[in-house]
Amino acid sequence: MGPGCVPGAGIHAILEERTGKPLPLAPRDEAGCDWNGGRSAMERILTSGSCVQCGARFKPSEPTCADRFSELLALDHSRQEPWGSRHGLAFAAYTLQHPEGQTASALDRCWLVLCRVYISGDSPASVARGLRAHGSRNPDGWPAPPRPRERAVQGGFTTTIVDLGAFGADEYAAGLDSWCRATLVGWGVAPSPGR
Repeated sequence: MGPGCVPGAGIHAILEERTGKPLPLAPRDEAGCDWNGGRSAMERILTSGSCVQCGARFKPSEPTCADRFSELLALDHSRQEPWGSRHGLAFAAYTLQHPEGQTASALDRCWLVLCRVYISGDSPASVARGLRAHGSRNPDGWPAPPRPRERAVQGGFTTTIVDLGAFGADEYAAGLDSWCRATLVGWGVAPSPGR
């Protein structure tokens, strides 16, 4: 076994467990080790995590994006400010940054929310009212650029749910605004300044 090898299942199995996805077999070095990046590189992987969908980085002991979103949903559903009135924006940003397993119609609706607020300049409250009034249909006469089928920026978004910290009341609105804007930019659309 090489100096950077982990006895047992090896780094490959650990990474599969962390990401929840099977990884292609890595080439082995001359000593039969499936990891030849050295101990410091291996320790970086084992002591930090990243979301495979949005690129957020966090320590394994810290909450994942999904854990953080559950925390945020609890605040949203408390209907207290500043969280309650911004639920639609938070949901849209999270869903578009974590699209795996989402239907095209769910992604399109989230896209419409962010475009109406950050490109057309509609208020989040009027967008939420309009969507509720139309049920599962999108309102007629609400133009928005079509949602790209793939993100324009591969890799991480410039702002993710992790960057919002503890969702403190004083910082939340500005953090959410940055998160929503970064989501649109990551999908290839520049938000209008000033919203």
